[in-house]
Amino acid sequence: MSTKETPVVEEATEQDARRAHNKTYESRVYQPLNTARQQIRVFVVEPGSEGAPVCGTFQVVSLEDDPKPLYETISYAWGSKN
Repeated sequence: MSTKETPVVEEATEQDARRAHNKTYESRVYQPLNTARQQIRVFVVEPGSEGAPVCGTFQVVSLEDDPKPLYETISYAWGSKN
């Protein structure tokens, strides 16, 4: 007669929860852009109603593509303040 081991269920600690959260967050971090191809991230805004939160997705495009990607700048950072 074989005996099966009962899986041990333990209560997760706060540290376990943080570790799981960080692992999930790290999997969402953006991949590096290909600077040789002059890649940028463009935020594509989804349609919405007035007063609704702004929603959209990021797309990676290359400024070397032909035809050139079309986009509007809503904010930017250029160089350092110093």
